[in-house]
Amino acid sequence: MRGCAYKHGATGPTGPTGYTGPANGLNAYASIYNTGGSTTTLAPDVPYAVRMPIVLDSKNITLAENSMTIEEAGTYSISYNMFPNFSAPATVTLEVRSNGTVIIPTSSSATAAVQSYAMSYSGNTIAVLPANAVIDMTVTSTASQTLFFDEDGVEILTVLKLN
Repeated sequence: MRGCAYKHGATGPTGPTGYTGPANGLNAYASIYNTGGSTTTLAPDVPYAVRMPIVLDSKNITLAENSMTIEEAGTYSISYNMFPNFSAPATVTLEVRSNGTVIIPTSSSATAAVQSYAMSYSGNTIAVLPANAVIDMTVTSTASQTLFFDEDGVEILTVLKLN
């Protein structure tokens, strides 16, 4: 078998250096959650911040119990989960908020027709968030009741900067 020989021309000038991307691919991230059994008493139609006292590692996001503050504006992936048991028939809505305003794709409602009804809420969305946005997860009920968060369930809110 015979090899092919290629003739190379002169090497041209070196082009401009391109943009250097982030070294780790993720410039901001954070997660808060709750794994212990707890109860929350809800008044009708009043948003309540879901209790998430456990904070995980974070970068460029300031963590607090039940909320986080975005330090860098950008496009973020937001993941959330809640698994409560209802104590009374009602429609219960989970929402993730930015500075008190609902991030629309995160609004999810379920109706319990009976007492002691368990529901699972979870999702993921992409949102453009400004610097200093305070992110939290709330639950609202159409009736007075107590939500029970089972020890086997996990309430969690995770935010990852995509750009």
